[in-house]
Amino acid sequence: MSTGAQVLIAVPLLLAIALLLFWSSRRADAQRRDRFIDRPPISNEEFLAECSINQTDQALVALALRQQIATSLAIPAEKISPNDRFDRELRPVKGWEHDDGLWILSKELADKVKDSNMKRELELARTVRDYIQLWLRTSSGKPPAA
Repeated sequence: MSTGAQVLIAVPLLLAIALLLFWSSRRADAQRRDRFIDRPPISNEEFLAECSINQTDQALVALALRQQIATSLAIPAEKISPNDRFDRELRPVKGWEHDDGLWILSKELADKVKDSNMKRELELARTVRDYIQLWLRTSSGKPPAA
């Protein structure tokens, strides 16, 4: 078989695989979003009150973190509650556990955690509120890079 014939076979095959992966990824995002479809939106003020945040600089960071979680998971930010657990409400769709978008955020936070007490807290962080509170204690008041 000539090189030209191999290319004519390989290119459509690779395109088909890429389209299948794209479609599958979009379907997983839609399945995760469906979990939140009936949930009423939570205003920024309600969100901050549930996080026990009342300082303006911390509020800005908390809302930026909420938005980054929402963007990473393809969920509207106003549907994310401080009580949402990463292993329940925000869990990845089955089959996409290693490509859920949150690993970047957790890696950034893990890189900031230096002392052993904070590392233990990171292991125990289960909710959006836990994540935000730990981020606020470990950072200089800046949200993670987008």
